[in-house]
Amino acid sequence: MLTVDVRREPDRTVLVLSGELDMATGHLLTGALARVAAEPRVDVDVSGLSYCDSCGLNIMLAARHRARRESRELRVVGPRGFVARVIGACDASRVLLGG
Repeated sequence: MLTVDVRREPDRTVLVLSGELDMATGHLLTGALARVAAEPRVDVDVSGLSYCDSCGLNIMLAARHRARRESRELRVVGPRGFVARVIGACDASRVLLGG
C-alpha cells in the first residue's frame, strides 16, 4: 500500500510518500506527479517509504528528467534504510538527490 499526501508550501510542493512503492502502487505516484506537473519546484519526500522497487525508481527518474527538460525542479528527499540502499545500488543518487 502506498499513500501520497500533497503538501503545499510557499516555495514548493511536497509529495509525502509512505508505505511501499512498487509496480502495484506506482500508478498512485504517477497520478500525483501529473497533478503537480505545472509546479516549478516539487520535492518527493520518501522518508516514509519502507520499500521501493525498480518500477518506483524508474517513475522518480522519469519525473526528474521531465522536470529538468521543462526547466522545473524535482528532488527526491529523505531516503532512509532500504530505499536509500536501492537508490545507491542503482547509482541513481546523483540524479535523484542532486539539486
